[in-house]
Amino acid sequence: MVDEPIEIVWSVSEHTEGLNPYFVWGMAVRTRRNEELTRLLDVLEINGVCNVVVFDALGRETLFPCELPSRQLAEAVA
Repeated sequence: MVDEPIEIVWSVSEHTEGLNPYFVWGMAVRTRRNEELTRLLDVLEINGVCNVVVFDALGRETLFPCELPSRQLAEAVA
């Protein structure tokens, strides 16, 4: 595992002010290409942690720390 989580940056075309973070996450995931989602899963499998930063149309930033519950989960899935 690395000391500093890898940062993945995504953008959405909508405004996110006042939205629940779970809604922002869903919006971001639904608008990703397969390659972007695969990269997220690969980073989690390799490192166990990462940060996803979602920028909205006005440049607002929402941070989502992502972490596997345990390294063993990643190994069991692979």
